[in-house]
Amino acid sequence: MWSMPENVLRLAAAGIGICGALGFVLGLNGASPRPRLPGEPLEAASNGPPPPVLDTQPISPEEIAPAAPTPQEKAAADEAAKLAAAKLAAAQLEKASKPVEIAPPPVDKVGELLDAAAPPPDDEPPH
Repeated sequence: MWSMPENVLRLAAAGIGICGALGFVLGLNGASPRPRLPGEPLEAASNGPPPPVLDTQPISPEEIAPAAPTPQEKAAADEAAKLAAAKLAAAQLEKASKPVEIAPPPVDKVGELLDAAAPPPDDEPPH
């Protein structure tokens, strides 16, 4: 459909394909070996600290679950819970014993606007 000879079209298509392949290869070669975060300088990628050495010892059950509380700790926690419950109950009782204050209804200003509006004209508009 184009007004060029078929050989010229093949040559243009081959040139476009070669440019695309060359750009892809150059992009792969130009990429850094280690990916970086946005804004991270190149020096930090190459001169960064060595990766941390992981501990190869398994985690003991004492490290996973905390130790059971002692009877003194249990008693202190129970006393603190009872005290907190008593404070909460007292606050709720005080709140319930206060009388509820009812606000006066808002002033009706729409009625005033309707009273102040001019009455409609008595004559009928032309049709």
